[in-house]
Amino acid sequence: MSFAKITRLHIKHFRSVAEASIDLDDLTILVGQNAAGKSNIIDAIRFVRDALADGLDQAVSVRNGVRVVRQASYGSRPFNIEIALDYEIEARPGRQSLLVDPIKIEASYGFKLGSNNYELKVLEEFGHLIHSYIFWDNNDNTTFVPNEVTLLERDKDGNVFFDGKKATRQVSDDELAMSRQARFPMFVGNHLDTRTISDFILGGAHFASVYPNVMRSPAPSQAATALAEDCRNWASVIRAMRKTQDGRVGLDKVISLMKYVLPQLEEVSIKSVGGFLVPHFRFERSDGRRDMDLVPYQLSDGTLRLFGLLLSLYQSPPPAFLAIEEPEQMVHPGALRVLADAFNEAKEQTQLIITTHSPYLLDMFDVKSIRVVSQDNNGTVVGRVSQKQLDIVRNRLMTLPEIMVMDGLESE
Repeated sequence: MSFAKITRLHIKHFRSVAEASIDLDDLTILVGQNAAGKSNIIDAIRFVRDALADGLDQAVSVRNGVRVVRQASYGSRPFNIEIALDYEIEARPGRQSLLVDPIKIEASYGFKLGSNNYELKVLEEFGHLIHSYIFWDNNDNTTFVPNEVTLLERDKDGNVFFDGKKATRQVSDDELAMSRQARFPMFVGNHLDTRTISDFILGGAHFASVYPNVMRSPAPSQAATALAEDCRNWASVIRAMRKTQDGRVGLDKVISLMKYVLPQLEEVSIKSVGGFLVPHFRFERSDGRRDMDLVPYQLSDGTLRLFGLLLSLYQSPPPAFLAIEEPEQMVHPGALRVLADAFNEAKEQTQLIITTHSPYLLDMFDVKSIRVVSQDNNGTVVGRVSQKQLDIVRNRLMTLPEIMVMDGLESE
């Protein structure tokens, strides 16, 4: 089994971002003024995922064209877009052996895109992997060979070289080679894994934009187990979770956390009505009368949004990466502790990036997790909280939330 984590994100001339290199933790909090560029940082990761999964043209089209995706150059030569991601992959041995520690693998992927006003073309693309081989022989002895390097390179003519060998199919200049071409060998035990690098890098990337009105709409039954970004298939996901042990554990966790906000909540069940699936929330009545069943259109926006966020965190299987923008929206400040506790627990199995404007929520996390996003004359810049402001907090002159509200956070 393998677990991938993004350790560093580099962005240049994508949307509002002039150039930024961001170290990412298991939980990273992006804080900044409106229009500072927090959403654009998250969208850079989503853009790579979309371009690999659906093609570069489609990824640009859903963002309303090249002029929106590329940072404005104000009359000068159009900028080239660059996005690169560094990863750490932890592969655990597939059988019992004397080897206890998991195998640490480093991976990188990135590209440079040129453009006119209507289309993008790939100028550069690269991918590399530093990993280790582990073999067991018939006597259960192990051989450990570290730091084998596999490279993907692409030249200006679209020729792709993998491990020094030219790929059999030429790639067009509007197509990313990584989406189809590049495969790498990784041995764990005696098993050879030949998934694409993009399977490891972005196969588990999820983004949560929970809309209560979407959750209120009855949805047809689906086989999908992964929760949609807007939670439109949440009834199908709940039904699928009830069929597995891990899924039931995750769903019980969601219900138990919701009880901190709604103590009388007993269960959430799924019923089929006219070919559509409808969630039913069962509440215990305090007067001893028959339990009360409520459907989504009878619940508040905040209740549905909180439930959708928790379901995003505890869905089964859990996503490798999850980005959530402004989780505090529609949620009572007193309930933010429930979300904070869920984030801190979920980060053990899911890498999280969260944007927030809430000083209440900010106060519930380690300052080391915070990245300050701001704008200068060139565009979006990102950094950790300035040492000056950290000293103010350390000397107990002000809290970080107080600085955020009064003066705004500054990056180093």
